[in-house]
Amino acid sequence: MSRGFVKEGDQEEVPLVPPRADLPAGEANYVTQVGLDALLAEKKEMLREITLLDNINENEHRIALNHINARLLLLTERIATAKIVDVNEQPRDEVRFGATVTLQIDKSSKLQKISNCRSG
Repeated sequence: MSRGFVKEGDQEEVPLVPPRADLPAGEANYVTQVGLDALLAEKKEMLREITLLDNINENEHRIALNHINARLLLLTERIATAKIVDVNEQPRDEVRFGATVTLQIDKSSKLQKISNCRSG
């Protein structure tokens, strides 16, 4: 049937899903184990959301499912391309991906830790 003969309210909404943080072309998708665990937990939560959709009407169910599936596709692609960096194998005298850095400003005795242990 032509889309011209479908009632306006019956037309399928295309979900608008903002993309995940973009990776430059040809760049690896480095993550720490903590970052990968966070991505996997996010995927598990999305799958749980799908099971909770049973309590809504058919149209709302379809729209919500399309939106979750679009988000899930982007997340699954990100997980599939993940390359885990073991922060324990990184040099301790260089600042690299996943490093924790301790700063001392001037001659202050106060130290500030900055940790970059998540990615995704």
